[in-house]
Amino acid sequence: MHSTETSQDVRFSVNIAIKIQHLSTEPEVTLINYEQPTLQAIRKPGGRFVPQKPFPKKPIPFSAKLKQLLENLYPPIEWKQSNCVYSKTVSTTRGRTSDILNLADKIKHIIDAPSQKMFNISEINQKLLLQAFDEIIRQILVEKPLQGLLLREVRDYTEKFLEVRRSVFASNTAFSFRKEFRMTEEIETINDKLEENKAKKSTLRERIARLTEEKESSETKHKHLLETDMDDFQNELQPLISEKRRLVTKLKHLANLVAI
Repeated sequence: MHSTETSQDVRFSVNIAIKIQHLSTEPEVTLINYEQPTLQAIRKPGGRFVPQKPFPKKPIPFSAKLKQLLENLYPPIEWKQSNCVYSKTVSTTRGRTSDILNLADKIKHIIDAPSQKMFNISEINQKLLLQAFDEIIRQILVEKPLQGLLLREVRDYTEKFLEVRRSVFASNTAFSFRKEFRMTEEIETINDKLEENKAKKSTLRERIARLTEEKESSETKHKHLLETDMDDFQNELQPLISEKRRLVTKLKHLANLVAI
């Protein structure tokens, strides 16, 4: 019998040594009602953990079965301080009127917080609401286990349903963001093309203005050349015209002489 207890103590020490690596130095804060902390194990100078509560050997009565059921649903909270490991288990006491009113005030405070909006509850407050729901289930489990288990099942189903809804909402939101991002990119592309077309239009206007200026300059030059050529042509014709007049006058004179 002594060897069995020693073997059990060794397994306990090994399990605690493994578990303590993942324990925090402070107990988790929760709205679920838990019993007072108990010292679970102490580390001896040799490094071995010694249990501070006897291992159960007697048949489990109904209240202990209820305790086991509650601990399966709401595991004990464990933490470490110095060389000690502490633990507190979920409470099996009935909910008093003051506990219920206090819990109702906390729920109302969470829901009525100014920062809370529909579909925008923070993760911290969402966790607190779930803990408040679990505390209500715990109180029902203590007095009516079957009803409590059914309510717990409804709670789990509701949470899964809401999680699916949140996933769908997140997917739709992500799709909307992607669509908006694509539309923004398309708008930017169109704006870039418009700016490019504006630049091309401005370049074409400058080219048209330059060609118009060159055309006017060419027309002015051609007009000047034409006027110059006309003047030169008239100057060249002037002697011919004078010679023609002289010949006409001479012909008239000869005609008069022949007539006499």
